[in-house]
Amino acid sequence: MTVEKNILEIVRENSKILDKNFPAELKTPDTTNIYDNINNMIVMVSIQMLSDIDLLPVTKRVQNKIFKEKALSDSQLLGLIVFVGIFHIYAVQNLDEIDKSRFSDDNIAIINALFVLEDLTKDKETIEIISHGTKQPGKMFAHEDKNLKKILDTFRTIVDHYIKDKGKPSSKLKKTFPTYVKAFRFYYETITSMYE
Repeated sequence: MTVEKNILEIVRENSKILDKNFPAELKTPDTTNIYDNINNMIVMVSIQMLSDIDLLPVTKRVQNKIFKEKALSDSQLLGLIVFVGIFHIYAVQNLDEIDKSRFSDDNIAIINALFVLEDLTKDKETIEIISHGTKQPGKMFAHEDKNLKKILDTFRTIVDHYIKDKGKPSSKLKKTFPTYVKAFRFYYETITSMYE
C-alpha cells in the first residue's frame, strides 16, 4: 500500500462530496504535502460523521439559533477533539517517516478547520476544553484499562483499513459497519460517552 497515494485519493473523493455543500471559499485546496492531506482527510471524515449524527461543528455558545439546535455539547466537543487526536496519531503512524514535531500544531489546525462556522477563540471555556482535549489521547494510550486498550486497538485497525481501502469498506468490514462513516461514528460516540 502506498499510504500517501491512498490518502490523496481519499481526500480527492471526499472533496467531491463536501464541495457540493460548501461555498467556493471553503473548498479544500489541492496539496501534495502528506501531513496537510492527513489533516484534510480527518476534517472531512469528522464533518461527514457529524452530519450522519445530524450535528454541526459548532458549540452551544454560538449565537445563531438554528445552529444552536444542532450544536455540540461540551462533552461532544471534547469527544470530537480526542477522536481527532487519536485518528491523527494513527493515520500518521502509517507513514514510513514521522515528523513528531507536527503533532500538536496539526491537531489544533484540524480543530480550527473543523469549526468553520464560529470563532473558537472568542470563548474562554471553549479554549479550555480544546486545551484539555488535546492532552487526552496521550493519557488514554497510557491507561491500563483493558476495555479502553481494546477500543483503541480496534480503532487503529479501522483507521489502517480506511487508508488501505482508500475509504471504500471491504466486504469483511461491512459485516460490522455498513460504511466507514458509521465505523468512525461508533468510535466518536464511544469516546464522547467517557466524558459525559
